[in-house]
Amino acid sequence: MPTSSSPQAQVVAARSPAAALRELRRTASSLQQLTDELAATPRAQLRKALLAPATASSALLKALQEAEARFADIHRIAFGDERPTRQKVAAAGTTMAKLRDQANQGLRKLVNEGVLIGRGTFQNERTITRQALSKAQQERRLFHVEIDGEKYFPSFFVDSRYDRTKLEAVSKALGDLPGATKLHFFLHQRGSLAGATPLEAMASGDYQKVLNAAEALRIG
Repeated sequence: MPTSSSPQAQVVAARSPAAALRELRRTASSLQQLTDELAATPRAQLRKALLAPATASSALLKALQEAEARFADIHRIAFGDERPTRQKVAAAGTTMAKLRDQANQGLRKLVNEGVLIGRGTFQNERTITRQALSKAQQERRLFHVEIDGEKYFPSFFVDSRYDRTKLEAVSKALGDLPGATKLHFFLHQRGSLAGATPLEAMASGDYQKVLNAAEALRIG
């Protein structure tokens, strides 16, 4: 462990918490982009890469678990009364798993209600090839959420009540935010839109206001 006089410690000490959190946010955005790119990779190629000695799936899983524990650590330090012990970090990981399960339950409800549709159904209704769909996702014009290992897409992207080009522009304005965050944006009321949801506002012709709200959310 480096001492307080080491170059590494001096760099950490000199960095403000706000700057460190901004760097963490950029890292999270990069990770989201990487996962999206991997999601577009043919399954056979991805499986082969994961089984390669340099990127064994067990080692990758361990790295992801360590990263999750560090995120839990940051949250505890910021909002708890004391720095977490190893047991508290483990407990935080369990809590995160429960929260993910609750989130998935909410997403499954949206599937049952037809707000989210499977990839095959989406491609058929949108008349879009898998290659074109992958390209649209890479460009952030379309997005998906994953539930139980399957990809689901918002049905409003194939709803005739909305201008597809404008919907895609709003999705792109949201940048590298996770699919679940983008979905929440479109479906929930916002004060900047006089209490309307972005979808309601777009249906009423307030596209520019929705675009501005999306850009504001992305910038934070």
